[in-house]
Amino acid sequence: MKAKELQHFDLLKELGVWDELEQLRKELRDSEKLFSEVLEMYSRNSPESLIDLVISNFLDRFIPSTLLFLIEDPLNSTLSSYFFRNLKPAVVFTGMDWYFSIKSILSPYRGPIQFKKMEAQFPPAILTTLKELYSPEVLYPIRGIGGGYGIILFGNKVVPGPYFPQELKYIEKLMLFFSVTLQNILHHYSSITDSKTGLYNHPYFLKRLEEEIGKHRRRRQGFGIILMDIDHFKLFNDMYGHLAGDVVLIELGRILKNLVRSEDVLARFGGEEFILLISDCKLRILIEIAERLRTTVERIPILYEGKELHVTISLGCVYLPAGSTATPRSLITQADAALYRSKQEGRNRTSLYKAGLLYRGLLHRSLRESRHLSP
Repeated sequence: MKAKELQHFDLLKELGVWDELEQLRKELRDSEKLFSEVLEMYSRNSPESLIDLVISNFLDRFIPSTLLFLIEDPLNSTLSSYFFRNLKPAVVFTGMDWYFSIKSILSPYRGPIQFKKMEAQFPPAILTTLKELYSPEVLYPIRGIGGGYGIILFGNKVVPGPYFPQELKYIEKLMLFFSVTLQNILHHYSSITDSKTGLYNHPYFLKRLEEEIGKHRRRRQGFGIILMDIDHFKLFNDMYGHLAGDVVLIELGRILKNLVRSEDVLARFGGEEFILLISDCKLRILIEIAERLRTTVERIPILYEGKELHVTISLGCVYLPAGSTATPRSLITQADAALYRSKQEGRNRTSLYKAGLLYRGLLHRSLRESRHLSP
């Protein structure tokens, strides 16, 4: 019986059936691994974390000498570039004109394209840049429902030799899911951010504030919000024009973002108003942060058409101590009242909302605890 089974095995091997079964097993393992990678993709919430995952997947298979991701924001057409040399971050400078030229050339194509097959279509200047900086071997246009919105460039492999057909097939499959996931991330990000400043928008801030109040009830930890308004912004627009006003809003958003913690929520609340949610903080910290924001904005000039423009902000703070209750609407109303007081008292200052004996008692206790004072 054993001899007969061995004879069948030899026959299957001779006919190539055994090799086909082995190939099918390998393809099944590769499919399962790809499926696992795709599931991991869908858990990522930023282009950076998605790209990090893709790079870690490439490490298991091949290493491109250069790897360039050019990603166009679907809302405001800004361009983000992520460049890697031997899969390590590096610096590269690319302009919008350069990107749009390559994008138009790649627009008829789907899936990975070998660079040599389309080299003749590139203008000489772009071709020189591509070859000198990136040593391109494979290009992949990122496509979505609205058309192309990015490009991925693979340089030649670190290990000499062309990309094998199975490697090109892997790139095609993985990048297809990458494109879908990236588009979901970008559109979600666009739906919760302000198109002008890139900060969170009003509805998203209210959602996060509601969540923070729920966390406050469970953990009994204090938190605060700071409502900020640019002083005399209408006069500023009348004097310098609305384009200058837009520059101020954008630059102020950038300055404020660089001053706050990543876990806090900074939003453009409407017009020239910004609002900040500071989670798990003491009253003293809330006031210190507000003053740091105010003095930094006062000090840093904003450049517009060769001129140094200066603005100041007024701030209204509300602190919710442990043991107190509130709603998003009541907190924002209180912050607005504190902001109004700052403006009434001369602008470019910080005011803290205070009302009611119980609230003041809780504030006093919170301030004592934050300073480690004895009762």
